[in-house]
Amino acid sequence: MANEMGVPVEDVVKSGMSIGLVGYSRALTYLPASYIWAVAFFFAITIVGLDAQAVCTETVVSFLERFGDRLGRHSHLYLVLLVNLITLLLNLPFCTQSGPYMFQLVDWYVPTWSVVVIALSEVIAIMWFYGGDLVDYALKDMTGRKMPHVFRLAAGYISPVLFLLLLLTSFVTYRPPKYGWYEYPEYTRVIGWVLSCSIVIPIPLHIIWKFTNVKGTMMQKWTILTQPNCDWGPSDSARRLEHLERFQTERTWADIAYYNLTGRRRYSTKTQHETVALF
Repeated sequence: MANEMGVPVEDVVKSGMSIGLVGYSRALTYLPASYIWAVAFFFAITIVGLDAQAVCTETVVSFLERFGDRLGRHSHLYLVLLVNLITLLLNLPFCTQSGPYMFQLVDWYVPTWSVVVIALSEVIAIMWFYGGDLVDYALKDMTGRKMPHVFRLAAGYISPVLFLLLLLTSFVTYRPPKYGWYEYPEYTRVIGWVLSCSIVIPIPLHIIWKFTNVKGTMMQKWTILTQPNCDWGPSDSARRLEHLERFQTERTWADIAYYNLTGRRRYSTKTQHETVALF
């Protein structure tokens, strides 16, 4: 392609949609039986897109099911259809002539630092607030084996550091969006930052709302809100009591850090606070 166009290879195609929809499509024409390769390529892209969409849709539907009791036993199906219909209508503007410019703006801001912040929040909440020891206990209870040691290290230490580096890199290397030779006006950058922040802002707002609805001092509120929910656990009575006792084990940040690093508990005593009442 570069030889035919008489340009360097790096100038054949730019990043963005042009890689998949222009560059790869044209490159497939140079292969033998190009139609077969083209069908296989776009079928693979469709499967990847459906897989990503299914994850996003199920996340929203699972949340809405808490409020969809009036829809009857087919509430899940109705909510899936409703969510897909709404997302279809919201995505119709991307199919217009100005769609590539709007898509580039959304793609420039939405899946960048906000996704890294969400991933960082999740890994910290699971491995440090909930604790790698409780994760291992639940996995062993369900599958008979603990988390592999390399996964525990990756989730507890390596991933948070990499996410922080990615977050800092995304801010340091930030540059205004552009599509080809088109430079976006200033007000579109404001729209982009609003879209990006709208994904992350609900997290601190929910934390503030939780703090305002829990009674006690700030330390007591922090202790309550960072403890695992005692409503979750095995249905068997004996195992559920053991599960609640394990939840009420006093742990420090150093204890959790030691377990995430070694896979062994540094503490041996348990303090059971109102276990029978909770049960």
